[in-house]
Amino acid sequence: MSVFAVRLLVHGSECRVCDAARKFLTDHAIAFEEFDIDRNRSALQELVDRTGSATHVPVVLVGEETFIDFNEGIATRILELQGQNSAETKTE
Repeated sequence: MSVFAVRLLVHGSECRVCDAARKFLTDHAIAFEEFDIDRNRSALQELVDRTGSATHVPVVLVGEETFIDFNEGIATRILELQGQNSAETKTE
């Protein structure tokens, strides 16, 4: 059960880091909404508003927190925000 709403902004289907973020959220049973900035103009605008750029993906939005890119440190912080133990955090 997620403590904060989680949104994942991605770019198309050819993004390995986006795939890693998606897999991590799924593997940790964190409910999220995914938005492809190529197909969703409001998601693109949110990306620009949050990051100042239309090219930084993936972006994981957890509540009011914005995480640009995806790595183990970001994964750990997402788990903390969601009230999960981060001891077993692994990203691919």
